[in-house]
Amino acid sequence: RTEYRDVTLLHILSHRGGLPRDIELLRSTDDAARTSLDYVRAALRMPPAGRPGEQMLYSNVDYVVAG
Repeated sequence: RTEYRDVTLLHILSHRGGLPRDIELLRSTDDAARTSLDYVRAALRMPPAGRPGEQMLYSNVDYVVAG
């Protein structure tokens, strides 16, 4: 999504990237790398929970994206 183009690692690690708090996706699978990649792709297809860079919104998704 274009809303995430200017989001930096600092935004993500300070919970200011606008990513959703949590998403349910592929919780049971043996391929952890694929699961993480699919999780990130799904999160980045979702609209931002807030304007990136402007508001601190805690997100577990931030840590998966950063990883």
